[in-house]
This record gives sequence, structure tokens and C-alpha cells, in this order.
Amino acid sequence: MLGNCATVVQKREQELSEAELHELLVGSREITQAVMAALITVNFSMIAGVYYFVSRSGIRTKIACVLLYLIAIGVLFVALMIERDVLIHVVETLEQMRANGERLTPVSEGLLDNPIAKWGTILMVFIWSLASMGMCYLIFFYKIQVPITFKPLADLKES
Repeated sequence: MLGNCATVVQKREQELSEAELHELLVGSREITQAVMAALITVNFSMIAGVYYFVSRSGIRTKIACVLLYLIAIGVLFVALMIERDVLIHVVETLEQMRANGERLTPVSEGLLDNPIAKWGTILMVFIWSLASMGMCYLIFFYKIQVPITFKPLADLKES
């Protein structure tokens, strides 16, 4: 993750070539995919943890779980925002190149014509907010239902 940011910071003063911009874009997409996979993993592990352990625990454990969950989500959120900044820098640079009359490859043209290129992160933030609120609700309010057990008919006749 920091490799992409370091490249952008070092070359802000210089002009990046289209190939370098594509390298940044590919690295940014890889990191974004890894962050999303980590997000899914954290959420599924929290769901399992709530179901098996946290729902039976006291308020201190629930508060600790919420804090740890929010820290993990916060770290992933910061990583995504850093990569979003790299993506925005790439798109803005490509827009400048197109405005200066340079001929761009079809990949770059497709990226610039895609509205999700810049605004897709807002959707991710909204989804993360909903997932965080849902997880906090589960941690504090989910109760395991006591299963109803039936005695066999033979046991009922004996008593």
C-alpha cells in the first residue's frame, strides 16, 4: 500500500507517463481487493463470534468487541481512503493528459468514461457504515433462542 503512495508523492512534481499511471492503477486495485477481502473476513468472523460467544457474555466483553471491531474496520477504511486518493490522482492526471491533446490508450479512455472510477468509493463507505451499524446491533441485541426440546412419547407415559 505504501509503495503506491510513495510513488505518487515522489513523482507529484514530475509528470507521470501513462504506463506509470496504469501501474499505479493496477497496484491500487489489487490493494483495494485485498482490503475488501479483509473486510468480508472480519465481518464473517464477527458474525460467528457473536453467535457462539459474545451473545452469552457480559457488557464489558461486548463493549471490548465493538471497540476492537471498529478499530479493525477503521484500519481497513483508512487503507481504502489512501488507495482512493491514488485512484483520484491517476484519473485527474489522465484527464489533464486528455485536455492537453495527448492521445490516450483505450484503457485510459474507458477509465475516464466510467463514472464509478471516482465515485465508487462513496458506495463502499456507505456499505461499510451499514455493516458496522449492523454488527454493533448484533453484538448488543442478539440473543440466542433456547431450543425447545420434546421428550419422547415413551418417557411421557412412564411419568
